[in-house]
Amino acid sequence: MLGNYYFAIVGHRDNPVLEMEFNTPTKSLDSSQGRESYKRDDHRHLNQFIAHAALDLVDESMWTTTGMELRPSPEWNFSLPYKYMFKQECSHGVRCIKTSYEVRMNRDKNKLAVYKLYPPRFNRRPAMPHTFGLKHRWTYFLRTLPNVQDILEPLEEAISQVLIPAIVGRKCSKLDRDVLALPVRLGGLSLSNPCHEAAREHASSIQVTSSLVEHIMAQTHQQPDESLIASGRQAVKDGKAEELSEIADNLKQIASRKTKRALELAQEKGSSVWLIVLPLQEHGFNLSKRDFRDAVKLRYDWPFDDIPSVCACGENFTVDHAMICKRGGFVIQRHNELRDLEADLLSIVCTDVEVEPVLQDITEEQLSRGSNRAQDARLDVRARGFWDPQSSAFFDVRVCHPNAESYKDQEPQQIYRIHENDKKRLYSRRVLDIQ
Repeated sequence: MLGNYYFAIVGHRDNPVLEMEFNTPTKSLDSSQGRESYKRDDHRHLNQFIAHAALDLVDESMWTTTGMELRPSPEWNFSLPYKYMFKQECSHGVRCIKTSYEVRMNRDKNKLAVYKLYPPRFNRRPAMPHTFGLKHRWTYFLRTLPNVQDILEPLEEAISQVLIPAIVGRKCSKLDRDVLALPVRLGGLSLSNPCHEAAREHASSIQVTSSLVEHIMAQTHQQPDESLIASGRQAVKDGKAEELSEIADNLKQIASRKTKRALELAQEKGSSVWLIVLPLQEHGFNLSKRDFRDAVKLRYDWPFDDIPSVCACGENFTVDHAMICKRGGFVIQRHNELRDLEADLLSIVCTDVEVEPVLQDITEEQLSRGSNRAQDARLDVRARGFWDPQSSAFFDVRVCHPNAESYKDQEPQQIYRIHENDKKRLYSRRVLDIQ
């Protein structure tokens, strides 16, 4: 195809967001060698632009368009030789453009690809607005432009001094900022620092798109080997995970004892699920702004400035007291939630499930020292047929506040083991010998 090579990103009402024009490969036949030669200098830059512009638009459209997902369309539109299409349609079939982008590129008509947004075939996990909304507005620049750390400093300043204080309700130190930039699984909030990510994103971009670069420069008109792309992505993923783990370990070394303890607890399995769970109102997973702010402060053991001075029970109100108050402290509330949830799940697979069953009375039995001998002793859940067809299995839930002052010198695993052994000491012999 001779002439100019035109590329554009078209937005709302066909207004061009970005247009670029390149010289197409000039075809000349060398009769003596029987080979074609191409000019490829311009295309060396064109390929990365095309790959990343299309990928970024796909990501943003998928994650920021409510209730829609992107997948190949069976439609063919030959009015544009090559196009990626990102449009939202109403349920009645009439086009109602709310977010609309088209990535157009002159290419062989027989290799036309059309992508459109459709109602999802499965429930998609909503992502944090910063991670899959705001962040993707600068992802393209991080991937394609080298040495842009200085340019991104005003952006990082806005995130650290405006966005984060608005979310967590307090100004963060440099150490706090580095902690919040960690992934959720490593104890952070995934509020990444663009200045720190710039070099890694650019290097990852070059590594992943290397096979695409070679095919576009060679003008082979063939798809690159998917295994090469997959291996490149996996290598980038593994390298990023290793780098972030090292950063988390280094932060623990320089952090105070209190911050180190908060990071260790936040990295425990299951402790960060509330940050990525579906915010379903019917299950109580949708937190208000105040609830979210308080949960973040509890996560990092930050002080509260707006709590009452006296509890309803008459005791001085502190964070520790709010956890263990006998009149509805958070530990008691959480215990009851887990107990009821466990009973509901057991009722699906077991028969005769009972909540807080009273244990049989002790007559002449000899129990080990430390066993609970109270006549009204009870455990949390009993289910028949869990291990054996006609045998009863007992379950007990223990919830604790690991940031309490009494646990400050103990590791999380030590705290869990203490509570486990305490439960076994109280009830194991009475259940096994009498029940």
